[in-house]
Amino acid sequence: MDQTTALQGALAQHQAGRLENARADYEAVLKRNPNDLNALHLLGVLENLTCRRDAAARHISRALELQPDFPKAHNSLGNIHKNRED
Repeated sequence: MDQTTALQGALAQHQAGRLENARADYEAVLKRNPNDLNALHLLGVLENLTCRRDAAARHISRALELQPDFPKAHNSLGNIHKNRED
């Protein structure tokens, strides 16, 4: 399975609410390519949804290190910080 197909599968799991399956799939994508921006970002979003704020911030911050001009990741990082205040 290629990287794009694997990421699409992870996203489908995520959107279907199968978060543990999605987490495992995102991690598999990142094992093959630790610098996959979308997998880092989406895994961070998932971690935020499951209240794993430190892991969420770590993944999204890594995506931003690789691509500072990534508006969705900036927004997601802001959401993490907002959720920490709640």
